[in-house]
Amino acid sequence: MPRSRVLPAIACFLFACAAASAAGSPTVASLREAFRVPADAKVAFQSEDGAPLSEAEFSKRLGSAANIQLIKGPEGTYTLALAKPGEFRKATPITSLPRIDLTGLDGKRIRDADLAGKPTLVSFFFADCAPCIREVPAFNAFRRKHPEYNYLAVTFDDTKTAQGFVKKHSLEWPVAANAQGFMTAAGVTAYPTYLLLSKSGAVLGSENGFDTTKGEAEAVASLEKWVGEHLRAPPWQTLLDAKLSKFDVYLSYRGDQIMGVIKGTAPASSKPIGLNPRGQSVFSVSEQDGKPVLRITGEIYGCLSTKQSFQDYHFVAQFKWGEKKWPPRLTELKDSGILYHSRGPFGVEYWKSWALSQEFQVIEHGIGEYWSQATSGFDIRANPKKPGEEAPRWDPKAPWMAFGGSNNHALAGSDEDKPGRWNTIELVCMKDDCVHVVNGKVVMALANARFKEGDAVVPMTGGSLQIQSEAAEVFYRDIAIRPLKAMPAEYAAYFK
Repeated sequence: MPRSRVLPAIACFLFACAAASAAGSPTVASLREAFRVPADAKVAFQSEDGAPLSEAEFSKRLGSAANIQLIKGPEGTYTLALAKPGEFRKATPITSLPRIDLTGLDGKRIRDADLAGKPTLVSFFFADCAPCIREVPAFNAFRRKHPEYNYLAVTFDDTKTAQGFVKKHSLEWPVAANAQGFMTAAGVTAYPTYLLLSKSGAVLGSENGFDTTKGEAEAVASLEKWVGEHLRAPPWQTLLDAKLSKFDVYLSYRGDQIMGVIKGTAPASSKPIGLNPRGQSVFSVSEQDGKPVLRITGEIYGCLSTKQSFQDYHFVAQFKWGEKKWPPRLTELKDSGILYHSRGPFGVEYWKSWALSQEFQVIEHGIGEYWSQATSGFDIRANPKKPGEEAPRWDPKAPWMAFGGSNNHALAGSDEDKPGRWNTIELVCMKDDCVHVVNGKVVMALANARFKEGDAVVPMTGGSLQIQSEAAEVFYRDIAIRPLKAMPAEYAAYFK
């Protein structure tokens, strides 16, 4: 099915509230006006959980809604959706772009080489996007003030629609239309989105919209500040390429053998396959939409392990499940994971497949859970496990609880899984504190990373990253990392 274009609350709710404030509480009419829904368009309504609502039911619940989203479907459909309290989501970062080969409104090709040599601001928009329209005057003023940058606005709209937008709103940036494939491959799911490229084309930062409510001068100043900060920031380092050149491969045992190894019933001749075996096909890379995509078949336990160690970083990846499952998890949920702060030999934990590490769990309906691997541990704010739950659950208001040893598993604060779609996971670590983020939502904060070495407790502040093969087919893309100088303010609050 064609992909829907979603305007998340982070990009649009502010404008809906502003438009409605003059008349008091928001109404369906004020929301339609704020989101610039065409007068003749039919609008559907949706609850916080995605269930359909009548207009009357939607209106009754507007006062208690935390956020409101507009979902614009590819057939020109419109849906106003309520969002749960606490549903604020930070925009998931864009870390790389596919090859740029687009067509401008003048019919000329726009390619990477045309943008080389200068930093480039890229804006993603569509004609019916109300926040996108409000940004145009500030974008124009910024371009006139800063000729030292390249500029490019990209839309999935057809050429005629894009030309109408440019004429009606006097957009002064070069525009590339008919770019849905490029935008999808880039990972653009919210509008408006803009990003900054370095002189060499590396992504320095991305954001979903900026505040235009204080006037053009304030908007330009805020954009100047954002650009200045990101020009000084290190670019995202892409970890995935066609040759897996930044990883080692470790394979232990086939899924139909591993339980015998764990239980001690396997033949004495059973040995792990080992490091970087020739001809392995568990981990492979293909190109899709101009970007490398990692496939993990899953039938042999093991991992990709970065050749480089990392400390104080922001790690990002997208994943999507495949169809296949293997023993011993044929009846279990599909499972994978990112193991971080890894060190030492492989095969030292329960599954005899991975190195000592901390785990960002990747599992159906439990993305971002925590597992201790070998002797590792963390402190996590969590409530004691409830009847029917298999582990304590993260709660940012709960007391700190020690994890490790027999208490080696913590549940994520919420289920942020998007079945059948690409999910974005982020791992933010500063010294021995880390945050698990799923699809823009914090699902766990973890403090005081450590491991035991004999009787000694040793802090864990960095190490390599492992991507697990664990009896399920899974795909990863946009795997990237960048260094940090401090824990970002929006995450630092979880450790106070």
